[in-house]
Amino acid sequence: MGSPTGLDKRRFRRLDATLDVTVRIDTDEKKTGLPESLQAACRNLSLEGLCLETSRLAHGAVKLLSGRRGERDYRLSLEIVLNAQDPPLQARGEVCWYNVDHSAVDFIYQIGVEFVELAPQSRAALKRFIRKHCRPRSPLQLIKSFFACR
Repeated sequence: MGSPTGLDKRRFRRLDATLDVTVRIDTDEKKTGLPESLQAACRNLSLEGLCLETSRLAHGAVKLLSGRRGERDYRLSLEIVLNAQDPPLQARGEVCWYNVDHSAVDFIYQIGVEFVELAPQSRAALKRFIRKHCRPRSPLQLIKSFFACR
């Protein structure tokens, strides 16, 4: 959802990227009815989190949103493949939102995940990856982001 002003209020730039992600649900032995692991595709990411897409999602997946934000009942362990030649980036995240894209050929589930644990070396690798692949901002984008932070 965009803001009424058309400005992006996110703290960090978001990079559109298609990356392979393995998702595991941290359950502490609680039964969720969800698969142990799931292959998903990253649609976009930032230093704060990422948007995942998958065509498969178990019926009880709404459980991932149970609990208050920042204190969800379930966390996700993520392995994000930034480069095929490097080991996957490890992170832990929490589901913030989900959506079903009915315009897709297959129903595609979109899942917003906020990072809650990202080791310093993983954060540095992610920052380098985003900087390397982001297009430079136009002068208008720079001006908008300057005023959006005030």
